[in-house]
Amino acid sequence: MPTYTLKLIGPVRLIAKDATEKTPSSLKARGILALLGTAQHMRMSRPALTDKMWSTRSAKQGSDSLRQDIGAIRSATEPEILITGNGWVELNGDRVSVDLSPTETASWNTEFCADLDAITDPEFTNWLRDMRARIEMERVSE
Repeated sequence: MPTYTLKLIGPVRLIAKDATEKTPSSLKARGILALLGTAQHMRMSRPALTDKMWSTRSAKQGSDSLRQDIGAIRSATEPEILITGNGWVELNGDRVSVDLSPTETASWNTEFCADLDAITDPEFTNWLRDMRARIEMERVSE
């Protein structure tokens, strides 16, 4: 049974099994969680992550920033929440479940990753818009 639930409807929240809030304070770290939580097999290549979060920066700056935010996620939770390998990062499915349902206080009108609009990278902005449209289409077809 997973130790954490990653809630992506409304503000991004990472909730421990004991109901304590473990959401990283870094906006970009929450963005990384959202990207990984919606990726196939909850895994993305490091270049894909840096392209979504730091597309206007140099490859080295993006890589350094990604490493820093991975550290922020791990320090907010536990090192095992993320599995990393040569060129990729993955949310550990044994530790994290992803919840795309509204919270107890939210309605179905609550936006996907509502707190991530402040991330201004154009690649991330495009991804966020596309994900919101996809989720809205899924809601309408239910």
